[in-house]
Order: sequence, then structure tokens, then C-alpha cells
Amino acid sequence: MARPTWAGTLLAIGICAFRCVAAEGPSSAGEKNLSRTRPSSQKWALLIGVDDYAEVADLKYCGRDVRGLQQRLLGAGFADDHVILLEDQARDRRYLPFKSNIDTQLEILLGKLTPDGRRLAQAGLAGEGDLVVVAFSGHGVFLDGISYLCPTDARLERPDSLVSVDRLFKLLEASPAGMRLVLIDACRNDPRPGGVRAVGQEDPTRGFAGALEQPPHGVVVLSSCDKSQVSVEDPDFGHGVFMNFVLQGLAGAADRDEGNRDQQVSLLELYRYAHAKTKAHVARARNLLQTPELYGKIVGDFEFGRVAELDHEIVNSLGMRLMLIPAGRFLMGAAEGHENERPPHEVEITRPFYLGATEVTQQQYAQVMGANPSAFASGGKKHSAVQGFNTANYPVESVGYDEALEFCRRLAERERLPAQSYRLPTEAEWEYAARAGDTGPYDSAVRTGLGLEEVAWFNKNADYSTHEVAKKKPNQFGLFDMAGNVSEWCGDWFQADYYARSPRSDPAGPAQPDATSRRVLRGGHWMTAASACRPTDRDGALPAANQAISGFRVVRVANPSP
Repeated sequence: MARPTWAGTLLAIGICAFRCVAAEGPSSAGEKNLSRTRPSSQKWALLIGVDDYAEVADLKYCGRDVRGLQQRLLGAGFADDHVILLEDQARDRRYLPFKSNIDTQLEILLGKLTPDGRRLAQAGLAGEGDLVVVAFSGHGVFLDGISYLCPTDARLERPDSLVSVDRLFKLLEASPAGMRLVLIDACRNDPRPGGVRAVGQEDPTRGFAGALEQPPHGVVVLSSCDKSQVSVEDPDFGHGVFMNFVLQGLAGAADRDEGNRDQQVSLLELYRYAHAKTKAHVARARNLLQTPELYGKIVGDFEFGRVAELDHEIVNSLGMRLMLIPAGRFLMGAAEGHENERPPHEVEITRPFYLGATEVTQQQYAQVMGANPSAFASGGKKHSAVQGFNTANYPVESVGYDEALEFCRRLAERERLPAQSYRLPTEAEWEYAARAGDTGPYDSAVRTGLGLEEVAWFNKNADYSTHEVAKKKPNQFGLFDMAGNVSEWCGDWFQADYYARSPRSDPAGPAQPDATSRRVLRGGHWMTAASACRPTDRDGALPAANQAISGFRVVRVANPSP
């Protein structure tokens, strides 16, 4: 029986990338843009992430790694139906990361090998000149001299339950795809359940890395670290450090910081960016050395696709800070919440947008609307609660839904932007932004209530009043007061059972109001208990309601035409 040794948590992203030059001659500057040199080529991706294992130790960030990669590849021009995702949250059993499903999808994409494994007996989807991405995020092991990837049903004593790296390499080598790359992020966590240890281990890490350092002809490997190093994860990122910077690089940072700023992210630009950023962060944060490495041969360079990089933050004519919220997917709602928060369901936000870092303040509102209706202001109904305080940067409240919409309309007009350039967020956009990837101390505080005082003004610490914005800690997107202070209007009609029929992509609420004719309010406020500050908690009010508990923040579309 094979004796298991371990080689750590593995993120393997196979982006097969080898330039075929026999018929084209040497590469030149004019050949650099993939879309120009290969007008008929296609881009394919198979992305596999495993966090929940049946018989080995579970992981945390693998699903987020591949979901993040999916969004980056879609943004780089991969067609939605050319990107296949296998991960634990898949609703269709065919797309759960079991070994049989992984083997099936590999053969569909790359083809079937002959018995001797030297060539394809049957072609797959990937054709000549195509770019193919195969991504695996999960555990990797080394058994009797062979490296394997662990699917969700992996059994370490049975190599036939694992995915052979050697077979993956043979498929990639045999594929007619024009570009082949394997990207590896090994976190070095022992996959065996607690207390289980094999004896007589002989440098399993070096053995595993050795298989990756010598890829077959035509395959290039970008590894998260050298074979003698540890690949680090960072809870603040919600990713491995290396993968965090790969995702940043693919979003455009690699072209901007390490490239020629031609709005294309190339392999070499990505490598240089991830190498520099990973090395610096790990050295500073962990006092360790982690240096990504590039193995294999490639003639020239190639682009993943065109990026239209957006600024991380913009400041408008009011001095209002707006933070970039990237496109992405998340699980909306909560199984353990109120009935109107069920069922939890996957939602995709297909377009990035900017969202106010804070709720609209009294000063900003007055600049646009010419008046300040707030109760917590000089001359307001609750002025005694803020006597002696300058409330200019307190959130505006006592505004109804229609007044919030009018503010958005006038602000767009003030900045000479098209109508709807400023608007209220949809309920789905608001929850997606509030959850911010469900990572970090902010998420823990708003979900559990523990430490909520550090991120929110609510009934335990607000002292019966609103408070100046941005005085508590922000979430991972840089947004303040998404929990507490004032409830925030969203653009949707409120219906308690809407989640049962909500569309998957960019839901915007019911087309018509129900009998209550309420609009959505989110986030809790200065009078609510901690439970109402959860990012999944839903409420609603009549559009004309202008209570001292309700305010709003604005969306600005990412690319408004002047």
C-alpha cells in the first residue's frame, strides 16, 4: 500500500501557455497582443477549488481563490460559457469537485489520452492556438514518488482516488492548445486529519516540488515559492498571499506597476508583480522568505487579455469618497436568519461599481439639495442630543426614498453626468458590498455581534444618537458604517419572499410592489440591537417615510460617459 507523505495545500492554476512559433517565425512586438496574432483563438478555463474534504483536513480559501480567478478571467475577455467552475458551493452535482467530475471535465477540455499516454485518442474543446486555463486549489500530496492533487473525496491510502499531476501534465502536453501554463500556490498544510502521521518521510516537499520544477515541453509553471520555502496564507486577504497578488495583477496592477501600461496583462508582467509583492509582504508580515518562481520555457510573451483598470477610490465634486466594488459572486441571505432572509442563494454582480465610503453626510446633502432635514442637527427635532457638536459630517437622516433619489439625480446633473450615473444601490449590491468577501474582523463582528462596538453605532453604544461617519473601523472594501448609525435606502421594492424567485445575476428586486408598498432599508441603525446590524438583515419602509433612523449612500456607475 502506498505510504502517504505530504506536500502541503496546493493551489494549481493551469493556464496552458506556450507560443507555437514553427510556422510563425520569431516573435515580434506586433505579435504581442493575443487578439491580434490569433484572431481565431479561444480562451478556455477549468477552475477547481476544494475546501470541504471528506477524509482529509478542510481548508479555508480555496473556493475564494478560484472564484476570484474566475472573475478576473471573465474581466480579461474569457467568455462566460468557456469558464467552468468546480467548487464546494456548486448547486449542480456535476460541478462539485469530486475526482470523477474533475477527470470528466479535464477530458472534455483537453481530450482523452491513448493507453500509453503519449498522444490524444480523442480531441477536447481546446483547439490549435487556444489559451487554456486549468486551475486547482486544494491539498497536494506526494505518494511513493508521484505528486497528486486531492479532490473532495480524496483518500490518502488510495492513489486511485487522487488526481495525478503527471497525468495532468501529459494532457497539457498533448493538447493542441497554443498556450499552456501551470500556476502553483502551495501553502504547505498537512492534509492528514489531526494526529495522523506517517513515519520514514524523506523530504516530501522537495519531492513534490521537483515534479513541478521540470514541466514537460510546452508547459510553463509559475510557482508561489521556491521548493525550500513556505507559501503563506493571510486571513486579512482571505487568500494565499501569492494568489492575492495574482488577482491584483490580473486586475491590471501588473501592467501598471511592472509592465508597459498597454492595458494588457502579460505572463511576465504578472510574474514580476506577484514575485515582488509576495516577497515584500511575507518578509514584512511574517519575517519569512517567499519568492515565486517561473519554470519551463516560453518563446516571447503573451497576454491574458485586455484590462480596463479602474481606480480603487475616486473623490467627487462634494469631496465624497467612493470605493471600487469589483464584480463577483456571493451567497446572499442566511439560513439561520429571519424567514425573509431565506433561502440563501448565489448571486452574481456582473459589473464593478463605486459605492460611497460613508453614508451621505448632512453637509453633502445640503450642498446638493439646499437644506438639511436631519433631526440630529442644529434646529432639528433632536438637536438637544447633539448640542455643542458640529454635525456637518453626521449622516443625513429624516430623508425618504424619493428624496434620496432626487439627491442622486441632482448630483449627476451637478457633475454633468448622464442620468442614473448616481443612484441607490440594489439590495444585492448593498449586501455584497457589506459582506466584502465575508472575511476579516469586520465580517466576524457583524455576523456574531462580538466586537460590534468597534465597527458600528447601535443601541449598545450610540447613546440615542447618530454619530460622525467613518469613526468606526471599515470593512474589507473600505466602507464605513455599513452596520448601524442609520439604515440605508436601497433601490428595490421590499418583498419578504423575493429570495425564492430572485434571478441569479444582478437582481434588482420585484418589478412591482406588494400590498405593503415598501422600499428596502438595510444595515440597522443607532436604535437597533446587534442582530439587526447583520449584513443579511432585511427591512423596509414606505417611500415617504422620513424617520431619524434612515439615510443612504450612493452608487456611482464605474464608467459614466461624460
